[in-house]
Amino acid sequence: RWMGRIKHQPSRKMRLWLLERGLFSNSLYIRDSAGLGIASLNDPAAIPSLRRAIAQEKNPALREDLEQVLTQLEGA
Repeated sequence: RWMGRIKHQPSRKMRLWLLERGLFSNSLYIRDSAGLGIASLNDPAAIPSLRRAIAQEKNPALREDLEQVLTQLEGA
């Protein structure tokens, strides 16, 4: 979650990559935190990963949260 809040441009791509991978973790908490980190990063490059994660997310509350992040990024 905190990875999206770091203000360090040289590591931005790597942090986004790690957060995107977190969307597909077996852990609900990691998937949720990855979504929050991506929301903080506010990088539309995460849209394809978010769409895939939403399509396979089984937890309705988390799926709804990820859809909100997707809406945010589509407006960015």
